[in-house]
Amino acid sequence: MTLDEVRQKYPQYKEVPDDKLAPALYDKFYKDKISFEDFSSQIGYTTQPQIDISSLPEVARAPEFNELSNISMPAVKAGLGVLLADNDESAAQIIKQQFGDEAELSNINGKQVVTLPSGQYVINKEGFSATDFAKGFVDALAFTPAGKAGTVAGAIGANAATQAGIDIAEQGLGGEDMQVEDTLMAGALGGAFKGAENIIGGLYRYFRGSPANEIVREGAEQGVPVMTSDVLPPATFAGKISQQTAEKIPLAGTGAAREVQQDFRNKAVQEIADKYGTFSYKSIIDSMKTQQNRVKGAAGRTLQSTGEKLDEVGEVPLSSTREIIDEVKAELSKEGVIRSEGAADDLATLVNAFDEAPQTFTSLKENRTAFRDIIEGADKAERSQLPSRAKALLQKVGGAMTEDMESFAKSNLTPKEFASWKKANKIYADQAQTLKKSKLKNVLDKGDITPESVKQLILSKNPSELKLAYNSMTQSGKANARSAVISNIVDNVSRRAGGMTPNAFATEMKKFKPQIDTFFKGQERKQLEGLQRLLNATRRAQDAAVTTPTGQQVLGAGTLAAAATDLGATILSAGTVGGIARLYESAPVRNALLRLASVPKGSTRFEKALLDAQTAINAGAQSGRSAQSEQE
Repeated sequence: MTLDEVRQKYPQYKEVPDDKLAPALYDKFYKDKISFEDFSSQIGYTTQPQIDISSLPEVARAPEFNELSNISMPAVKAGLGVLLADNDESAAQIIKQQFGDEAELSNINGKQVVTLPSGQYVINKEGFSATDFAKGFVDALAFTPAGKAGTVAGAIGANAATQAGIDIAEQGLGGEDMQVEDTLMAGALGGAFKGAENIIGGLYRYFRGSPANEIVREGAEQGVPVMTSDVLPPATFAGKISQQTAEKIPLAGTGAAREVQQDFRNKAVQEIADKYGTFSYKSIIDSMKTQQNRVKGAAGRTLQSTGEKLDEVGEVPLSSTREIIDEVKAELSKEGVIRSEGAADDLATLVNAFDEAPQTFTSLKENRTAFRDIIEGADKAERSQLPSRAKALLQKVGGAMTEDMESFAKSNLTPKEFASWKKANKIYADQAQTLKKSKLKNVLDKGDITPESVKQLILSKNPSELKLAYNSMTQSGKANARSAVISNIVDNVSRRAGGMTPNAFATEMKKFKPQIDTFFKGQERKQLEGLQRLLNATRRAQDAAVTTPTGQQVLGAGTLAAAATDLGATILSAGTVGGIARLYESAPVRNALLRLASVPKGSTRFEKALLDAQTAINAGAQSGRSAQSEQE
């Protein structure tokens, strides 16, 4: 048995140098049997001359680890093993495993000495050495990702896994076997630091956060109490079951509070229904006609006064129009192309009108309007969306007439007058184009306005139709339209089997979102959308389905059986659960939880700095733990 084998079998001799262990073993067991020289040969002990350990360099400085010409895969593995090893003995074993017969190990004065072809070296010098620094850096680097785990359990697992990975790598390279206690200690230390981070971060978020919440605010404005589970609803199955159970516990539970909450929800819905209770479809149509006449009236007066002023100037030159007419005539009579006799006749009609009398500004405008009507009939009805060649040519003539009119107006009006005339022209053109194919045009053009036709317009699913209708109303018409929207919501809900309920009202509001977005503005829209959010958040008030006079449902058969066998214990248990539930649903607890929730975990600069600090501290502590383990 060699000295190394003795130390492996009896770990208490691990720190005893060869020059002390060999004589001690000889004196105790072999002194009377063989000579010391023969004994030394058998155990592999060679008398070493006295060496000054402090003069030996660290093995990390050996040429085998540093000179490119000497570096080999065993050297790389041995170097990694030295950095990962828990202690000098394990590091020495790794070097021996990797270098084989080229490496000799000895223990001199308690220090591991390695003899390589290039000389003798210690694994690690006394005091804080370069090897200590390198090992600490590697350990800190290895444990840094583990420190960023999101939970305490995650930190425990990540740190334990990191230590286990280091130990497995060390063992695989030829070092000591994996130490389970090291893995457990690393996990415990990482979990402790993550727990401290969570506590400090939670306190910071609590004091920095605010209990303000839009649902709580809406509840205060609408007069509806808001419970904790309304703003922080349970997300797990167990949480939902606990909520439902508390609502069914008589007297001590939360069912009575839900019943009161439902009463206030009903009242809030009724107040909205009453606020927008009456409207008149006729008033909506009258407002549209009034608004249309108001817009077109102002523009019409501008166009009329401008026309009269320009008529006094005299004849409008038709240079552009005459030039385009000649081009179009040539195109329409081109040889080898099917001719459009109707288009040629239409063009001739316009030329005859020009030749009959000089064109004033007003007469040119009237001829342009009449010619546009002619152009609209240039194609068959089924091709009205696809201009033919003839129609396109006639449209060029209409464009030239517009060009001559604008040139004449610009030359004879002030810049301000010209701008006003252009604006009035655009208003008329936009009105004509907008109403051209809309439901609004059909409603305005009909002499017999029916409520159904106006209802279809207000309840259109087309956002552009709704916007057009809104912009075509006076303030009175818009108010009537808002009332019509709410009245239709109420009517639809009332026709349901369950009748008018807050939950059904909130659901129906979702269907009328286009109308709400269009006809409700400012504070009115804010109030309506706030009510919808509030009703959706407090649905449990209705879903709890309270039925008994105390506001509770009858509990399950299991609870009744328990009450029959031990009434006192059952009441105490139910009271405890109900009391905890009522405490949780109370305003103080709600506000405290909202404070935490208002500042998302990890979102603040302080918490990010805290995470960085905790990660660095954890990495440093794990490195220090490894160093302490080596010393032991």
